[in-house]
Amino acid sequence: MQVFDIPSMAPEDTYHLMTSLVAPRPIGWVATIDASGVPNIAPFGYFSVCSHKPPVLHITDTGSHSDTLRNIRATGEFVCHVVSYDHVQAMNFTSIPFPPEENEFEWAGLTMAPAQKVRAPHIAEARARIECRLRQLVEIGEDTMVLGDIVSVSVDPAVMRNGRVEPDLLRPVGRYSGNRYAEGTGFYRLPRVGWEQLQTKDGPRKLPPFVPGRWRGAASVSDMPPFYGPKGVDHES
Repeated sequence: MQVFDIPSMAPEDTYHLMTSLVAPRPIGWVATIDASGVPNIAPFGYFSVCSHKPPVLHITDTGSHSDTLRNIRATGEFVCHVVSYDHVQAMNFTSIPFPPEENEFEWAGLTMAPAQKVRAPHIAEARARIECRLRQLVEIGEDTMVLGDIVSVSVDPAVMRNGRVEPDLLRPVGRYSGNRYAEGTGFYRLPRVGWEQLQTKDGPRKLPPFVPGRWRGAASVSDMPPFYGPKGVDHES
C-alpha cells in the first residue's frame, strides 16, 4: 500500500487524491438569484444529503462558484437539481465562471421557471429539484459548507415507478476526479441481512475469507455471490 502523508501534500494533490477515492459523487446543480433578480447556475461536486430528520443537504463552495455563495448569503435560498445523463453538456457549460451579471440560463439554453417555495428559480429541464432555505454556513479553511433545510422536492413522474424514483429512469450522473463522469444506471440490489438471519444450529454464520478478484467482472446480481439466499431483506422494495 502506498501511504500518503496528507499534511505534507499540496492542496491540489490532496484534491485529486480525495476526489479519486470518494467517487462517484453526486452533482448538485444549483440555481440561485441575487438581490436584484439576476439568476445563476453552477454545478457542485461536493454535494450530498446530511440528514433526513430533519431533511438537510449540503453543498461546499471551494471558491470556484463565488456567485452562488454570495447569492445564498444574500437571499438565504437555493434550488439543487439532479443532473441526468442528457443534461451533462448543459451542466458542464454552466461551470464556466461567467461574470456575475450574466444569466447562465440563457447561455446554456435552459428554461428558467419559478420554484414552489423559494425565490430562487429552477431549471425546467431537470427531472428532479430540491428547494432549500439556508440553515447554516460552516467555514472550513478556505471553503464554505452550505447546509440547507429541504422545504420542497419536485420529481418528474416519468422517472418514477410505484411512487418511487428509479435510477434507471432518472439516469443520474456522478463525478470522478478530473473530467471523468459516470452515469448512475450500472446498479444492482444487494439485500441486507438481519442478525437473526445469521443464526444456525451451529451458531452465527460468518462470511468466508475474502478472495481478491473472486467476483471481478460480475455484470448483474445473478452473477454475484448469493448472500444467504432468499432470506435477505431488500429494504428498498
